[in-house]
Amino acid sequence: MFLAAPYPPTNPRKRGPVNCATNRPLRRWVWHMAACVILLAWTVEANQPKDYERKAVFLFNFAKFVDWPEAPSPNTNAIVIGIFGDDAVGEILPALVKGHMVKGRPIEIRKYRARDELWTCHILFISRSEAKQSTKVLQNIARRPVLTVGDQENFLSQGGMIDFVMVDQTVRFDINLRNADKAGLKLSSKLLSVARSVQKKS
Repeated sequence: MFLAAPYPPTNPRKRGPVNCATNRPLRRWVWHMAACVILLAWTVEANQPKDYERKAVFLFNFAKFVDWPEAPSPNTNAIVIGIFGDDAVGEILPALVKGHMVKGRPIEIRKYRARDELWTCHILFISRSEAKQSTKVLQNIARRPVLTVGDQENFLSQGGMIDFVMVDQTVRFDINLRNADKAGLKLSSKLLSVARSVQKKS
């Protein structure tokens, strides 16, 4: 919400040049208008979602458009989204998914380290902070029913399935359907239709 600036006061009976003293109301109005414009610009910028917030929303929504052949984590009925590495995405995801259900199942967020069983989740986000380990991690969980998501260069060629990319300052994603197929995952055509690019099975 922002305040509308009033019109500058005028006196139709007075004509001729206006000196600095009589121009003070006009100058105040101009400064008020400038302040409103700046405040509005700050408000719009503050309301724009951050990149990591967009990625977090994507991770949550991916779960709606993927079918898993079996439960990676037999000890829970929840759909598990794993975070490997330090990233702001993992900090906001718990609050984002709280109270939400996907396909009648709750969402659980887990943070993993290198020695953890990374295949005990449905979706694994490998943050950029672990880029040096991503190749090894992807090799270790290859052909496991885990949707692997990253935001780093060459992620798909390393074996990843979905890679976040920036296009015109907007978060988009590419999909490697071959890697998902090898893991036995079925990605909805709706998900494929909104991807920037899709590497087909053959």
